[in-house]
Amino acid sequence: LSMLLLMGMLLVLAPLYGVLLLCFLLALSLLPAHYWERTLTSAVSEYIVRYFSFRGIWRQDYVLNADRPHILVAPPHGAFPFGNICCMLAMPRLLRFSFKALAATAALRVPFFRHMLTWIGCIEASRESALEVLNAGHT
Repeated sequence: LSMLLLMGMLLVLAPLYGVLLLCFLLALSLLPAHYWERTLTSAVSEYIVRYFSFRGIWRQDYVLNADRPHILVAPPHGAFPFGNICCMLAMPRLLRFSFKALAATAALRVPFFRHMLTWIGCIEASRESALEVLNAGHT
């Protein structure tokens, strides 16, 4: 009897939770996404970097000058770039300064993904956006 009751509750609540999730994502898609530099050094970002065991390769003889903009590349690229996201979260700890990242326009159209990428400093990967960021002195 209790198993039937549990199954009945799941059948009733599952669509309700689905509708609530859909409403949340719809509302989120209407809200503007802004860069929050503090998310790069938050406890959640540290956990993500440790969980995915992020490792980087850096030449010892190359020193980044924080006063001048640089173009950094973080392969591999993909539809959901965990490596690049980990790089965005780890580099402020390593370099002692944050930077902007370029993301495909398609990636910035998905509601929650757009917000997550924008919070950590991603911008649209267009020539104009990249030049604007470099001319403003950001890496």
